[in-house]
Amino acid sequence: MKKFALVFLLIVATPVMSQDRDNKFYLFGGLGSFGTQTVDTHTIWHVGAGVQLSKRFGFELDLWPGTYGKDANVDDIDVLHNSLYVTFRSRLHVQSPDIRFVLKGGVSEWKSTNHKDLGISKIHRGALSAGAGVIVNPEDKLSFEFSAYRVFDKFEFSDTFRATMRFRF
Repeated sequence: MKKFALVFLLIVATPVMSQDRDNKFYLFGGLGSFGTQTVDTHTIWHVGAGVQLSKRFGFELDLWPGTYGKDANVDDIDVLHNSLYVTFRSRLHVQSPDIRFVLKGGVSEWKSTNHKDLGISKIHRGALSAGAGVIVNPEDKLSFEFSAYRVFDKFEFSDTFRATMRFRF
């Protein structure tokens, strides 16, 4: 899996680096819902950082430290969900040049911290993930993203819906 991710990132990075460099770094954070076929989740927060290498391509690292489970106090599983995405911002826009479509693909991993307490085997899964969304005011210092993702795990699929605020510097 790691070799595939490295080759994928190198293939994507070659045409990106040949374009005019206009690197823009940003931090982001927000709320989201992470759910699988067997577990409904609560809203949990996430933080991350990204770099926009050109007007169309970039990279993001997203961290979801939090707790999820069917009930807030029963059968919780403490997890750390992280993702590394390659972002592709389209030229298409909705109603205005200030709203852009974005496509993301990459690798995700999530692991539990209290699996022994629950009497289950260690949870440590990695998988490919893909998603799409819209970014409002992508060129401003403060922008918003609304998106949905699917993690393609070999055991079960999981969906993530999120609202994110970005701060570019």
